[in-house]
Amino acid sequence: MRFARNAIKSVTTKATVENMKHLWNDYQRNFATERGKRIDELDVARLGGWCDSRDILMVHKRLTRAQSTMLIQLRSQNIGLQAYLERIAKVDSSQCGCGAAVQDVDHIFFHCPLLAEVVEAQLYGHPAVQCRNMYRLMTEFASHLTAFAIINLGLEQFEPVVDDYDILF
Repeated sequence: MRFARNAIKSVTTKATVENMKHLWNDYQRNFATERGKRIDELDVARLGGWCDSRDILMVHKRLTRAQSTMLIQLRSQNIGLQAYLERIAKVDSSQCGCGAAVQDVDHIFFHCPLLAEVVEAQLYGHPAVQCRNMYRLMTEFASHLTAFAIINLGLEQFEPVVDDYDILF
């Protein structure tokens, strides 16, 4: 009986991982097509496989629920920034408050002059964060990236847990 349960679990896990890989690849392809881009031209948040050697799963296992949610939103760009809000018709413009044409994840962490000082001091200035590459930030330094985002992006859904992360900075 125990062998049967383990076999079923193994088969189910493998099938789920394969299914998620296909869904992720379809998502990347559809997203690129909608924007007239090749997959390798997508922003860094959308690059990479779904479950490369279970790396992403291991990243999420080390995060709190709020951090895991934040990481998913950052990676998919389905997050309460102007670019997403415009895409779902909640706002009229994807423009950032700094005047840049698009406020998205890449803009917030690498280009926004309004957040540059706090990003530099609290994220890149943190002794544990050793890079400025979004894919590495979302994997190797996911705990710091997501805590930073929860504290500083001002997203309403994370307001109840903001104080839980202040100790990191």
